[in-house]
Amino acid sequence: MEIRRYSPDAERAWNEFVSRARQQSVLFDRGYMDYHSQRFTDHSLMAYDSHGRVAALLPANSCGDTLHSHQGLTYGGWITPMRHFNASTMLKLWDAMLEHLEREGFKRLIYKRCPAIYCRIPADDDMYALFRSGATLTACNLSSAFPLDGNRITNQSHRSGLVRAARAGVTCRRSTDIDGFMAMLARRLLERHDAIPVHTADEIKLLMGRFPEKIKLYEAFIEDKTVAGALIYQSATVAHTQYLTTNESGRACGALNALIEHVVGDLGASIGYFDFGHSCEDGGRKLNAGLEMHKSGLGGRSICYDIYTLNI
Repeated sequence: MEIRRYSPDAERAWNEFVSRARQQSVLFDRGYMDYHSQRFTDHSLMAYDSHGRVAALLPANSCGDTLHSHQGLTYGGWITPMRHFNASTMLKLWDAMLEHLEREGFKRLIYKRCPAIYCRIPADDDMYALFRSGATLTACNLSSAFPLDGNRITNQSHRSGLVRAARAGVTCRRSTDIDGFMAMLARRLLERHDAIPVHTADEIKLLMGRFPEKIKLYEAFIEDKTVAGALIYQSATVAHTQYLTTNESGRACGALNALIEHVVGDLGASIGYFDFGHSCEDGGRKLNAGLEMHKSGLGGRSICYDIYTLNI
């Protein structure tokens, strides 16, 4: 294995590899990764085999003497091919990576794994390499997801919300009103968490323009007035709610319940899971129990987003 640092002239080779990988996601496309390149010092890695072919990719950025699985992405880790890759290959790749990091002066690796539901076939080779190299689990963000094959259990609160939404005349559809959605989201985050969205409206417009069938906005309406919205990131196996919000009118009539059912119906069985995102703070040490319980009522069950630290 030969490890090289990514450079823009390798963009096409990078994206072609991602399109065929086990961990196929819009997040790993350079068109997504590079939209916020000014915020991070990219130090992504490309592994090449003895024939000079791309063998694996690691989205990453550097911060001082630490290499991070890219901090601008929800999940990451080594992106590996569907064929001709096993644990022995990963161990060779891992050794080559550590040699590269040591040569480049890095003292620490923060490694963010790709959750299993985001992999098209099993891909725990890196988990084994982390164990073999003595890495420590340092963060565990708990998310909630349910399968889209019909094997989903919801609670009475969700079913009651659907009844209220039907009585209120809630309708749902795809939307392009990013400005309105982001304004509603910003108000909600400020009221509940004294926070702001990670993305700006202009950034979401840019990303939706680049990936119109991978990043989708759905909204719920009462008499053409928006009362709830969901921004969905769609990977090969998972629909992930990047943002989910509602206003006071939507909360009163169960608009989010109706909106989620509409999104699930629109997706059908084209992918495997619906992921609500994590309900944690401080790397998983603090659980927002109320939020997690709400997602559980919608059918979500626990999925862990693990982060490991390895001293080099």
